Amino acid sequence: MELKDNSSSNFKKSNLHDSIPLTTEEPVRQPWLKKKLEQVNRQEVDENRTGEEEVQNDLRLQNNIQNVIQSDLQTNRPNMDMMTYLSREISDYHERVENETAQYETDTRLSEDSMMNDPELCQKTESNKFIPYDPTPPISRETSSNSIRKQNEHVHNELLVFSNNPTIIEDVNKITVVQYYGAGKNGIIPSAYRNKRKTKSYLVACDFSEESINAMEWTMGAMMRDGDEIHVAAVSNHEDNPEIVKVNGLDKKNEVNLP
Repeated sequence: MELKDNSSSNFKKSNLHDSIPLTTEEPVRQPWLKKKLEQVNRQEVDENRTGEEEVQNDLRLQNNIQNVIQSDLQTNRPNMDMMTYLSREISDYHERVENETAQYETDTRLSEDSMMNDPELCQKTESNKFIPYDPTPPISRETSSNSIRKQNEHVHNELLVFSNNPTIIEDVNKITVVQYYGAGKNGIIPSAYRNKRKTKSYLVACDFSEESINAMEWTMGAMMRDGDEIHVAAVSNHEDNPEIVKVNGLDKKNEVNLP
């Protein structure tokens, strides 16, 4: 029996490299990936270049320092070594500090001499060195808040009242009544309790109802201070009701409840 191999006729032989691409062959064809790879490579080159530049700068700085020291040694002090040069620099520094200290002491001495030539300035300076101590007198418990409160209550009882005799000024079309509050019964506040501040004036319209009386009391108690004035304006209505006025026998004074 003869066996034949028919596999070569049915199947085509393929190469392994043709079916499996290289790892970098397919992705690089993408534009965005190609751009990304270029950026990464550029950053690596820049970092390497920056590191090399820093090293070169450090070396250049060290070389400059050495050149300055060597040139100074060769030009100014050709026979000195490094230790001699450093010791010389230290001595120059100490000499400069001593000169500045001596100059400061000289200036201070001159300022003190000029102050001694001015007796008034010297006296003020010496007096400012010592601050006198004035002991505070002990506070007596007798003059405590209770006594102050009693004194305030006594003053309030005497002053915070209306004056006894109001001043009445009659005119053709109005009656003006002047009455003082907060100045005692006489209407004259004592000089010890007078306030030198600028006084204020208030105008209140009143019909002598309960609301108007409350408004006036609130104004006097909450807004007014010593020396302030309040002007109360009231309108009589006897001309609107002449018959009632005649029957009751009212006049201008009786209508506004004046004595």
